[in-house]
Amino acid sequence: MNKILLTILLAGLIQGCATLSSSKREYIQQFGLSTRNLPEYSLKLTDGLSNIRSKRGVYFANTLSTPNLHLNELDNIYNQQKIDEVNSALFQNSFAMLSLYSTMLLKLSSNSYNEDLYNNIKELEYGLENLITINNQLTSSNIPTGFINIAAKISFLSGKYYIGYNQNEEIKRLVTSSDSLITDISNNIIFHLKSDNLNSIIENEHMMLSRNYLTYIQQNKQTSVYSDLDYILLKNNLDKIKALKENLIISVTNLKLAHNIMAVEVSKKNTTLDNINQLKELLISISEINQIVEQIK
Repeated sequence: MNKILLTILLAGLIQGCATLSSSKREYIQQFGLSTRNLPEYSLKLTDGLSNIRSKRGVYFANTLSTPNLHLNELDNIYNQQKIDEVNSALFQNSFAMLSLYSTMLLKLSSNSYNEDLYNNIKELEYGLENLITINNQLTSSNIPTGFINIAAKISFLSGKYYIGYNQNEEIKRLVTSSDSLITDISNNIIFHLKSDNLNSIIENEHMMLSRNYLTYIQQNKQTSVYSDLDYILLKNNLDKIKALKENLIISVTNLKLAHNIMAVEVSKKNTTLDNINQLKELLISISEINQIVEQIK
């Protein structure tokens, strides 16, 4: 009797073909895989700039004539590092939200049942809600929280039944309800990347790196092979960071458009081949960033 009741209950949960189609699963997985490492790329940009500023400052400190002036300059470098950490907090928070969301997509779109699915999703939901709250506190945004709530349904459906019977509906709900969130996050990132402040910092580092190292050479009369190679490495990193910034603008813009397409496609019974191909092409730019990041030492 209990088996009959369970069968009736589960049958009521089925809405057409409730599992994800292979094409939908493919582009959802591709979106998740393409975007989950974006925080690492953003750290390369912010930490890379801070590192260049610190190192060229140390070269300048070594040109100063008294110990007090030398120590004061080192203290200034340290204080600037702390300011850089604060200034990059919102930027990193935005990328962290994208990463958690992408990880959630990968977990939910899996075609295999994992005993830890409930705990994994619950943890990801909690983390994303906290990041949204922090974002709202740091900006004038009012991104709503509490709209995901998938873990409770996984718990009710006992995990493996979620995969078998309700996966498609929950993926559709998550992607469509999160589209405005992804748009807001992407716009915040693009705004920062295009800001006059970031552009002026990069241009200033180009100028000050050469100026500080020239002063170092003039004061020390001669340089070591190590310091010369370090100067060349810093210049190379600065060029790559500038290229990374431009590529992140393109990639995050494409990510936003790709998610817009995905939100439309998951709601359809049949996928549109042109849209799927466009989505894949948009995500290629994100994978290409890795080539730039690997060149920043």
